[in-house]
Amino acid sequence: MKKVLILSLLLTLCLSGCFSEDGLKPGIHGTSAGKEMEEFLESRPDKSLSNPSLSDYQIKTSQNFYFYNFIAKDLSTLDLSSLTLSELANETMFTASTKWPATLPNLDIEQFWEQAWGKPLGAALFHENGITGKGVGIAIIGPQLYVDHPEYKDNLKLFYGSEDPLSQNLFSTLGSGAMLSNLAGKSLGYAPEASIAYIVNSGYDEKGKQDLSSILENMDSLLEYNKTLKKDPIRMILILSDINTQDRAYDTYRAKVEELKQAGIEVMTKMPYFNGHYFTTVAKIPYAPLDDVNSYYFDKAGETPDHVLYLPYANRVLAFPGEETYVYYPSSFDVNYGTISTLAGFYALALQMDPSLTLDEFVEIVADSTITLRPDKEYRVTGLENVIYPSRLYDHLAALKEK
Repeated sequence: MKKVLILSLLLTLCLSGCFSEDGLKPGIHGTSAGKEMEEFLESRPDKSLSNPSLSDYQIKTSQNFYFYNFIAKDLSTLDLSSLTLSELANETMFTASTKWPATLPNLDIEQFWEQAWGKPLGAALFHENGITGKGVGIAIIGPQLYVDHPEYKDNLKLFYGSEDPLSQNLFSTLGSGAMLSNLAGKSLGYAPEASIAYIVNSGYDEKGKQDLSSILENMDSLLEYNKTLKKDPIRMILILSDINTQDRAYDTYRAKVEELKQAGIEVMTKMPYFNGHYFTTVAKIPYAPLDDVNSYYFDKAGETPDHVLYLPYANRVLAFPGEETYVYYPSSFDVNYGTISTLAGFYALALQMDPSLTLDEFVEIVADSTITLRPDKEYRVTGLENVIYPSRLYDHLAALKEK
């Protein structure tokens, strides 16, 4: 009985972020990404099966999405003649060390990888003008994270890991590394000089039910931690889980969001909906360059309401949580992480230009920085309105700064 009580207490502490009663302290604390990631890498049909087929590499995620796990795999003897360009772009994950067949009809893997690598659309313009997110602190409450990745490990000023099994979800861990490299990666991110505080918390209790109370504890701790900072204050908290409005603690959560806002800290969730605007991402056309806005499309153009704003994000090489370092992420792999990290990245840049800018004010500037992409015979048959154009966003922010 005694052991059960002790284990229960430990789990409760971990669900709250595994930090001490003395409050948050700078540095790396607790457990980073672990065994599930190693097992994922060790899944080797090319070694365990005498004659593997394409379907043996297929994995189903918790989002009912299938993709091909080609990460660090030897595919040299696999028949990939049926693999289409669309499947490569939208349904595969692979790394630079993946070994491909000697001949791939109509597929140029090297060019495909090169066009998916680099800074996200619009980041270079800000960076060339000295806007890198420097001086802006960003706190994240989310799933497990691999802390040693060279893209962002220097940005991590605080990390509290957790043994919470619900935070160890394999696909969320894949997404957290990709999200953080898109947000603040030194070579792949929008705000490469932003300071990051990260607390591992799934936002669910031991029974798998959403638990806003633990997130509220994290928010409180971050608010207190922020008071101790002498530089790079936290200006936003990203919560990488859905917020259930039916949760008994929802009203308390909304009150806490307002309290944080008064303290100069904005809160963003996994499903960013602000001021009547809903944000989502658009995918990149295969082989098209990352830094051209005309390289992006949305496959359901014309079916969404006017208040939707589109952020260029998907079909990129991003951080992988392990020794492989980088991986190609397909367009359909957890676009919500891409949405929140892209929007937060732009907001971090905007805060460096104007520290007084509220999230609501920023969103309205973003909404006024869109263009319509012309129709394309293959990908944008009807064209696409309300696509955020980073150079127009920069111009608006620069004009505001001058005033």
